Amino acid sequence: MSCRTNLTDFCEKYDGSAIESITALSNDISLSDHKFNGIAFSENALMFLKAITGYADRCCEHVDDEEDLQCKTFISECHTFVEEKMFQDEMIPYQKASGLVTSYLEHLMDLETAETNLTEKMISANVPGEQVGGINEMVNDYLDQLGKKIEPVMERLLMASGYRSQQRLDAAGRMPKPQSYIV
Repeated sequence: MSCRTNLTDFCEKYDGSAIESITALSNDISLSDHKFNGIAFSENALMFLKAITGYADRCCEHVDDEEDLQCKTFISECHTFVEEKMFQDEMIPYQKASGLVTSYLEHLMDLETAETNLTEKMISANVPGEQVGGINEMVNDYLDQLGKKIEPVMERLLMASGYRSQQRLDAAGRMPKPQSYIV
């Protein structure tokens, strides 16, 4: 799955009113002391960008080494690290909920740019195609895990904001107000 696909899916799944409800939730002063179960996202995003940049640099430096095992090993280690250690649960103040959504969307755009630039850099350095494909493989693994973690966080935020309850009420149709007669 690509960054663009993730971004499109996210925007289709969570429309403007859903995002507005999360923004309203994060602006709610009564929740200033409360936290929700989220994910440690910002640090992971920067760490992953540094990791794939380091991988690309390593592959470009050792382009003549046909059997560069470090590049091959790095991909499998990155997969294991992303799957097991990244995106640990973290208690996040509700005031930062809107920032989490914004960071996620910005990170997808930054990741897409980085992936494109690193791939072009590796191709121009004549890095073997298998190693160039390693960037795409790592990004896809990362996006799969990120998607699995961000979706439950978004659902919790939408439940907490009342958005999901409002959707159910709207779907069921509102009961007409009883008419009162004054005699």
